[in-house]
Amino acid sequence: MARTIKLKTAAGWSLYEVKSNQERAIKATEYVADFLSAWDRDSGSKKKDAGTVRKKKGDAPGASGVSADSRLIMKKRVFRDIQQDITDPVEYGLLFAQAVDGVTKDVYPITERTAMQLAALKAQVLFGDCTAASAEARFVQDLESWIAPRLIPNQPKEAWVTGIVKQYQKLRGQSAEQAKALYLESVRGFKHYGAALFPAKHKGLWPHSESVLIAVSSGGIDFVHPRTNETTLSFPYKDVKSYEHEPGLLTITAVPANEDSEFEATEVYPFFTEQSDEIVLLIREYCPTTEYMKKTKVASVVWDLDYASLVRDVEKYRSALLEYGIMRRPGPDGGSKKSMFFTIRKRAGTVRSKTPPLFAADSTGTIGRSTNDSVRPGSVRSRLGDESDDTAVSPVAPLALEDMPAGPGVTDDYGMSDWSFSGKPLMTSLIATPDPEVENWASETSAVLLKFVGPPGATAPDIASGDVQALQAVLERCVDVPPMANELYLQLIKNTSSHPQPDSSQALNMWKLMAIAVGVCAPSGWVLEYTKAHLRQYCVIDNKSKKPRPEEAQHARHCLRVLHRTIATAVRKCAPSADEIAQAIRLTPIRVRIHLMDGNARVIPIDPPDTCEMVLTAVLERLKLKNGRGFAIYEQYKSFQRALHPEQKIADSLYRWEKIAKTENSTEHVRFVFRKRLFLAAQQSTGPAEEALLRAQALAEIGAGLYPVTSEEAIQLVALFAQSYYGDFNYDVPVQYQSLCDLYLPPAFRQPGVAKQVEERHMSFLGMTADQANAEIMQIVRSWPYYGAAIFEVTQNYTKEVPQSCWFAVDSKAVHIMPRQSKQPLITHRLSEIVNFSPSSNSLLLITEDGRK
Repeated sequence: MARTIKLKTAAGWSLYEVKSNQERAIKATEYVADFLSAWDRDSGSKKKDAGTVRKKKGDAPGASGVSADSRLIMKKRVFRDIQQDITDPVEYGLLFAQAVDGVTKDVYPITERTAMQLAALKAQVLFGDCTAASAEARFVQDLESWIAPRLIPNQPKEAWVTGIVKQYQKLRGQSAEQAKALYLESVRGFKHYGAALFPAKHKGLWPHSESVLIAVSSGGIDFVHPRTNETTLSFPYKDVKSYEHEPGLLTITAVPANEDSEFEATEVYPFFTEQSDEIVLLIREYCPTTEYMKKTKVASVVWDLDYASLVRDVEKYRSALLEYGIMRRPGPDGGSKKSMFFTIRKRAGTVRSKTPPLFAADSTGTIGRSTNDSVRPGSVRSRLGDESDDTAVSPVAPLALEDMPAGPGVTDDYGMSDWSFSGKPLMTSLIATPDPEVENWASETSAVLLKFVGPPGATAPDIASGDVQALQAVLERCVDVPPMANELYLQLIKNTSSHPQPDSSQALNMWKLMAIAVGVCAPSGWVLEYTKAHLRQYCVIDNKSKKPRPEEAQHARHCLRVLHRTIATAVRKCAPSADEIAQAIRLTPIRVRIHLMDGNARVIPIDPPDTCEMVLTAVLERLKLKNGRGFAIYEQYKSFQRALHPEQKIADSLYRWEKIAKTENSTEHVRFVFRKRLFLAAQQSTGPAEEALLRAQALAEIGAGLYPVTSEEAIQLVALFAQSYYGDFNYDVPVQYQSLCDLYLPPAFRQPGVAKQVEERHMSFLGMTADQANAEIMQIVRSWPYYGAAIFEVTQNYTKEVPQSCWFAVDSKAVHIMPRQSKQPLITHRLSEIVNFSPSSNSLLLITEDGRK
């Protein structure tokens, strides 16, 4: 083909099979006759289904067997340098035609003005100079071939034609070659020029559109919004860890841009796409081997400079654990088999329980030695590594870490095998304790952890599909009894130390268990400092080792980052949910869907230690609200709903409701809803985004029967919503008024024939704009003097002056008791009049100044 058209070089060019609006690049090893034969079979089967078609006289033999829906085209597939000068006029012409095709198919993110300019340049190339009337006739006849379909609805057809003609007249006198050069140079400056775009759908939850275009270019991989053509995520090849494909599924593992360059959070992006093999082949054209390993290798050389000191830190903390009697001796895999306890009480004449560590990590989680001598770990208890009031402490000077032996925490009865992975279940605890209950729990915990190792030589089992409930029980015990976390972490450190098969699935499973634990609880005292030192050491890849551990290093960095966040936030109250465990083992954040009152939702990635306040801040940033004061996140399960406290953790709520659903044998899941809770300035909002949320919240409360409206007001509000959402009444576009009534009419007003009344009211709003309809909705809503009050359905049996079933309303100034669906309160007390209140699980007692209850 290149010889026929006199193309100087065919490098980067490919033949594409275009079939039913789908195209694929033909591989160099494929035979043209094979897919021509397939076309013939497809054409024959279609004709057989459609019936016998008589062959016309004069048709060439076999002509009827060629499918009109299938063809071959030649396109440039690989653009290694889009700014390279093009000297071949044939290639220049082909690239111009390909650029025109890309603009027509709306591949590039262009504006209306740019689209008019490009249409005018295209007309100048095709027709040269011509009169305005002649040009206008061409554009009016077939506007879709000049302007991308996405842009046409943005303005009237007449405006498009006038704009194109105006730009066309400016090009008078330009030659076809000059116009072609201007056109191509303009397109070469667009974001995705030279990129191949593949349609796909994201598998699972993420904070972007489900449908996406995967753009593969010489610079990297971009995820593009299919409607706006704007880039949502971008990864240069140096940040792409791996890419895998199977029929219909593509998985890309990459490192997103992070301000904290020291800790890299790996993200896995799975997509459903029929062109997974083509995407991977094109990525390999640009990047035969992932550049991420080169980046890791360069970084590890820098870390090697301090690797020896990180090892010494671990050794010193091991010595400290032995010297302070925290570890049971002899060790589980070495030394004498005699049962003995090496406690602080027995060594009271030589050590103290509180000695400042000289090698603690700083608060930011920096890997390396710390010079802050003021950091003090928690004290040591003889049973579980915490302080005990009856511990005898000697008045002699403390033993500093610098004065301890520099050996690897090895004694006659505690060897390296005791600190390292062995695969054998523990028969007793690692911490020295005389409590048999703790010893039994430690033995059971060891058995649970080693379940996820699997038999020797086999692939480790999947944690998410394993005995998750047993793992949750272990972590729940650590949350309920915090000192138990010391024993758990000592076991996890042992299981992640010196695994005989580096980066194997069995070794990584132990690190995944560590990743789950660090988001739930943290150890204390010397065990905490030992945990940090262990993670800091494994964050670094020892290139001098015969078997480096890059994957284990990635897990260690993630664990250290999350551990420091866990330490910095409030204590967790629940074990991890199944969803949290599934995300932790992938080293990815939990993706929580926050529902808005207008029916939309936002997916927010969170870490297990994140509090509700942190998540609320993320939602406000995502919604671009100017002032989020008064908004809150509610947890909603079936008919129950309550606002989360700022210090509560979303991860705890997920587990709590997951446990309740299992108890009830229910498939319901907790929903998190973003809504306004406090109306400190009830008559004002801070912008159109907040106004839209308040309007949706008011309509939802009216539909739930928690806002007082008359029958006339209710019908008016539903009709106004229909005008705002659907526009003017149109017989050709029927509106489901009954569905609107079911959503926004109070249950008491959902009577037969009410939908017809809403339809008639909608007809009367002809010509009203959406903004006017929305403004009238809020005017009706805000006309109630107590708008903004939180309404609770309650019952009372204290007095007969108030109905037994009533509303209890709380606003920024007072509390009100009123009959349900009534606009006027029976009793009102200003907040300043409330002397005391006594809440319980299902009742509330208020005491006011005048003594009334």
